[in-house]
Amino acid sequence: MRRWLLTAAAWMMLTGWFVTPVAAATTTPLFRVYLTDGTALVCWGDYARVGDRLVLTVPIGTGARAAYEFVSIAIEKVDLIKTERYAESVRATQFAATRGKAEFAALSDRLAAELSAISLMTDVKARLGAAEQARQMLLDWAASSHGYKAKEVQQMLQMLDSAIIDLRVAAGESRFTMNLSADRMPANVPLRAAPTAAETVRLAIKAAAAADSDDTRRAILARARAVAAALPSKDEKSAKIKATVDRELAAAMRVETSYARLDRDVRDLAEKAIDRGDVAAIEVLRARVLKTDRLMGKQRKEAVTALLEELDRATDAAAQQRLVLDHWEALRGEILTYQKDTAGLLKTLAGLVNELTAIKKMTGPPLTALVTAERQTAAVGTLYTNLVVPEGAAAAHSLLGLAIGQAELAVRTRHRAVETRELAAAKEAGSIAADALERLTQARTALALALKPPRAVR
Repeated sequence: MRRWLLTAAAWMMLTGWFVTPVAAATTTPLFRVYLTDGTALVCWGDYARVGDRLVLTVPIGTGARAAYEFVSIAIEKVDLIKTERYAESVRATQFAATRGKAEFAALSDRLAAELSAISLMTDVKARLGAAEQARQMLLDWAASSHGYKAKEVQQMLQMLDSAIIDLRVAAGESRFTMNLSADRMPANVPLRAAPTAAETVRLAIKAAAAADSDDTRRAILARARAVAAALPSKDEKSAKIKATVDRELAAAMRVETSYARLDRDVRDLAEKAIDRGDVAAIEVLRARVLKTDRLMGKQRKEAVTALLEELDRATDAAAQQRLVLDHWEALRGEILTYQKDTAGLLKTLAGLVNELTAIKKMTGPPLTALVTAERQTAAVGTLYTNLVVPEGAAAAHSLLGLAIGQAELAVRTRHRAVETRELAAAKEAGSIAADALERLTQARTALALALKPPRAVR
């Protein structure tokens, strides 16, 4: 065993395991995201999967003039298998060019130290445990190193496995299994060359078509047009690209305008249908949205989904309003009866407005008018107590009661002020009269509203 360990250490040195660490490069790698139609979008840096979306950064232009746009694409539009295979090749290449050599050297040092320590152990089981730990360390590194030095790692694993088998036999074990492979080979998908400025524009148009956000789509096309404008003017391919991006941007704006108009019109009509409690009209609007979206090629999934969700809420609101309207209709006859019963009462109060206004301004009225007003407010109060109040007129009835009470109190207080010549009492009467007039106006408004169909609560 000791002889094998020394041989292994020598083999490691001969095969170049002990190397000098190198500085990592800082260039951001270019990935490719393959769409189901075969398009290979350029992705600046790695992409990320967020739920049912793939998020990537699309470069438009090259060099110092390059611009970058975040794009979110539905997973269903992406060839995930091809995309991940290419990504693994990029990661493996990046790892080899940056951290691979340094990490491999550090692993070599750790493994050499472990092997040297094992060679000094006298207990068989202790040697076996340490050898297995060294093997696991090598496996863990292989799993995270993107297949870097895969052949060398497999050779070392085979040597370790052979030694571990010998140690297990020496320890008295008779039944055991071994995995003789690191099970991680480097990706072999050839990497594509960096795109030209013209290619980034062409691919940006594809990315815009696949994007699931209207704002993102417009932003990408606007960036693409700016980059296309800087392409060589006499180049035929550049001219075609410029024409294409202009056409796509104009088409996107037309589609955007059409969907915006649909959204505005449907929401406006839905609000009116809610006020009418018209559930059927909401369903007609839903069918309109789906038909229009289908005719326009289903180009705004996000906007249509939001609009349909709004119609779902509108359906519930219209159904609730229909209940409110039906309930009001059932009470409307009682409210009309209440209106007739209060007509004489309100007429009497209207006849007292001049007296209450004079009290409010402290300009009168004469004592004889006050006596008459006291008699009238008392009579109105008696009529009020005998009214039958329907459910729909409760608010108006309450305000009317406050108006009558305040009017009666204002007249009495003014009468007392005239008899005692107390200015404070006159001011108090003025304040009460102002409140009575305001309550009377509110009562009339509330009664008028009670006779109108109630609007939906927003």
